[in-house]
Amino acid sequence: MTPAELDALESLLAKATPGPWVDDGNARVQVLDKPDAPRGYPCHSDVADCDTMASAAAIVALHNAAAELIAAARTLAEMPRDGDRGALVSDDEIVMAATIAWCRGCAR
Repeated sequence: MTPAELDALESLLAKATPGPWVDDGNARVQVLDKPDAPRGYPCHSDVADCDTMASAAAIVALHNAAAELIAAARTLAEMPRDGDRGALVSDDEIVMAATIAWCRGCAR
């Protein structure tokens, strides 16, 4: 992905309902946005109703991982390339880039 495409994804993520998002087990995506709601009152808001539970699970997983995935893509895009193959120089560098991106996500 290009830097502009990653910027566009980050912009969409910033405008979306903040997470973490959860799958309620009934094909509904929700966000726990009212943790201090009195007992008996809902502590969540619905984000989306999906056709299948698998769709809801995928949407939740991808949304919650999006910031880390974008960071990993940026890290990989900045890595040196092998001019002949157009590929990253080594598999070790791929592992290092993924590790760095994961650690950045942990620090948040």
